[in-house]
Amino acid sequence: MSVLNAVLTGSVAVVALIWEELPKLYNDTLWDDSSVIHYTASTNVGYLLVDTGLLLRNPAMTDPGILLHHLIIVVCILAKILLDYGPPTFFNAMRMIQEVSNPFLHLRWLLAAAGVSRNSRLYVTNGLVFAASFLVSRILPIPYYWTQSLQLITSPQTYVRFGALGLGFWFVADLLFDGINCFWAVKICRGTYRFMTTRKLD
Repeated sequence: MSVLNAVLTGSVAVVALIWEELPKLYNDTLWDDSSVIHYTASTNVGYLLVDTGLLLRNPAMTDPGILLHHLIIVVCILAKILLDYGPPTFFNAMRMIQEVSNPFLHLRWLLAAAGVSRNSRLYVTNGLVFAASFLVSRILPIPYYWTQSLQLITSPQTYVRFGALGLGFWFVADLLFDGINCFWAVKICRGTYRFMTTRKLD
């Protein structure tokens, strides 16, 4: 289920971002919402709620970072969908493209569960693709995302729309989200470097 959600969410977000959301930046229609992004976000929330329930039922599988990650996403998406309280769907789309790295993470778990050697070419190749896709989809967009986000957050129109509390929520949620991604990126890079310098392929 997680792989299906990641493929669906990531691919739809990439297409919507390129053909629907990016033009809004140049046409001054950034606040026009996208029904495609809303529907995809709703599907993502459903998956995250189920996944959070499974994690809480299996403490051995639970990682505090993943739970915090899920909680931030669920709260932000529900606030946007139910209350129209949050950034334009352009920013939602940029967040959802981060899902493109998840299928490779889940494939790594499946390979490990199937007993595939960590030194096999399949396992190593998948690990490298996962690390690269994580950095490209979650870390590389951070400067661009924050450049656009801060321009919008600091505009008087946005302040009138959300007030100090709403803007504070938006800013802190983004900060936490990217903080978690950067923390994971460091762990992934260290693990990849350590693995590649100490292991030999089968």
